[in-house]
Amino acid sequence: MSVNCSSHPTAKTIGGFGCPTRHQTLITETCLRMNDFLLEKNKAYGNSAFEPINLMSKADAETQLRVRIDDKLNRLKRGTEFQGDDTIKDLCGYMILLMAVREKQKLQEAGEWQE
Repeated sequence: MSVNCSSHPTAKTIGGFGCPTRHQTLITETCLRMNDFLLEKNKAYGNSAFEPINLMSKADAETQLRVRIDDKLNRLKRGTEFQGDDTIKDLCGYMILLMAVREKQKLQEAGEWQE
């Protein structure tokens, strides 16, 4: 993972630290992959993290995400994972979605959210 600072896409996005270190680049690339993963999942699931359809549960978006996080944490605790699942990746995704849902709520409360 060689970094040419002048042409590196994240050189200006890492908090003014100058040319990113290999670890900073790895963190950035991991986050970008997670971003792509979440956007694909969000599209596939019809934005259900932000707008649950509430057929079986009347819980709000934040509560439903917390339940999913609990389920993933339970799998980690028990060491039970379905073949092909990536519980850590899923857990990180749910945590990011929870952060985004909370941010949306703050913006709505401040009257700064527009669809």
